[in-house]
Amino acid sequence: MEHLSSHETAPVMRYIDMLARVHERPELTSPGPLLSRAVHQYISYIHLLGTNPQTVHHIPVDVAWIWSLHCLFPSSYQSDCMAAFGHLIPYPSLSRCGLTDTDAFLNPIAALGEFTPTIDLESIAIRHKAFVETVASHRYRFDIPRSCLLYRQFISLLCKHGKDSMLLPAEGIDLVWRANMMTPDLYIEICQRTLHFIPEHTPSVIDSTMSNKAYSNTAKLWSREFNTAYPKRDRMCVILPDTLAKDEGGLKGVKT
Repeated sequence: MEHLSSHETAPVMRYIDMLARVHERPELTSPGPLLSRAVHQYISYIHLLGTNPQTVHHIPVDVAWIWSLHCLFPSSYQSDCMAAFGHLIPYPSLSRCGLTDTDAFLNPIAALGEFTPTIDLESIAIRHKAFVETVASHRYRFDIPRSCLLYRQFISLLCKHGKDSMLLPAEGIDLVWRANMMTPDLYIEICQRTLHFIPEHTPSVIDSTMSNKAYSNTAKLWSREFNTAYPKRDRMCVILPDTLAKDEGGLKGVKT
């Protein structure tokens, strides 16, 4: 197997560890005041980071979780940051998620300031409950090096067919893809340079016909391109072709 450096695998491992910690906090994927508080804490945190970054030293898990969901929509995240601060706030290393409670960070919640997410982060968190449970229950079974290599192949497939074909990343590929989206500045730059569009995370609750069509199409293109069978399917996400993504209004506010 091709050698992979730790800078490719380590972010995926940290992302999985963060999801496992979220799984220990079921209120972060369930409707209620605690999830609402987490979203408000995230907004407060970004406002503080954007206006006075030297005061920030640790990242509470609930803030890291909501932040990671916002990063799954890089175009929206970028525009929200630009509107508030004039520049993109980079998602930090997950190794800095040193707190288990926001009480040590902000209490009471700070003024929300100018930063206003244009997507429904509470709904997105709730709809990720099954994903968090899946990753937490399989965290030691993921073949991360292999998934990273498959992700490379998937990106090459996107380069050729992503603008006009509906593609479905298999389970390990999806996980690596999400982890890569946690560096939104680099992700946006690479996508614009190599794909000429920015794939965003699409609904996890999707029409079965769309899902079946996407998997069949991806498997066919994969077999033709790499002369191997495509990995097992899952229902986590579908990457829409660029034209359809634009029709969806940049995927803002969609269920995911």
